[in-house]
Amino acid sequence: MGDAQRVMGRVVLVGGLLFGASAWAGPPAVLGFGQLGKCNEVKPSATASATLVNAVGASCGGDPLKTGRLNVDLKIAPAGRVVVATTGAQPFNLYEVYFVPTGSTSTTAAVKVGQFATDCSGTAIDTRVRPITKAADVNTSAAPQLSALTGSAHGGGAFFVYSRGPWGSDTNGDCTADRYNTTSSPTDSNANNPLANPALGGLTTGVQFVSKDAVTY
Repeated sequence: MGDAQRVMGRVVLVGGLLFGASAWAGPPAVLGFGQLGKCNEVKPSATASATLVNAVGASCGGDPLKTGRLNVDLKIAPAGRVVVATTGAQPFNLYEVYFVPTGSTSTTAAVKVGQFATDCSGTAIDTRVRPITKAADVNTSAAPQLSALTGSAHGGGAFFVYSRGPWGSDTNGDCTADRYNTTSSPTDSNANNPLANPALGGLTTGVQFVSKDAVTY
C-alpha cells in the first residue's frame, strides 16, 4: 500500500467530524448555518432566487441524505474555505459543490468550489471542499478560499451540490476506500491515477442537495 493510501486510511474523529490525519490542523470548524437538504425538500429562500431553485429542483437527483451542512469557515486560518459535513449520503460517492450568489437567476453565475467524497456510510471523509482529480486528493489537496473563487472579499449566497458518481470501494471492511474508479480500472489500487468520474453535463439538472440557509463570507 502506497503512502497516499496510508494517509487516506488514517482518519481522526473529532467532535463527530472526520478529518484526514495529514490535513488536520486544529479543532473542527463551527458549522452553524449552511444546512443542506435534498433539493426536492428545500423551499426557495433568500439564499437563491425562487426561479433558480425551482428550475434545478424540477430535475432533482435521487441521492439519500440524513444530515448535511456546507458553510464558510471564518475561524481556522486561512479563513474563508468551504467546509462540509454529511451523514447518510450516497456511499463512496464524489460530489461537486457550486456557490450561487444571492439573487442569481441563472446557473451561469454559479462558481465551482470543488469536490468532497464520502465513505461507506455516506459521511464526508474530510471537512474541506477541495479539488479532487485522484483518490489521493480526497483529504490532502489544498482547499481554496471562496473569496478567491468569486473575486469578491465578501458576499452571500447558496451552495448547490451535484453527484459525480462512485469514486471507490472497500474490500477489507474498514469503511475506507482501497479500490478506486480510475481511468485505468474501476477497481484500481493506485490512488494517484486520475479518477474516471465523468464531468457534469450542466448545472440545470441533477442537483442533489441545496443550502437551506443564507451563507456569507
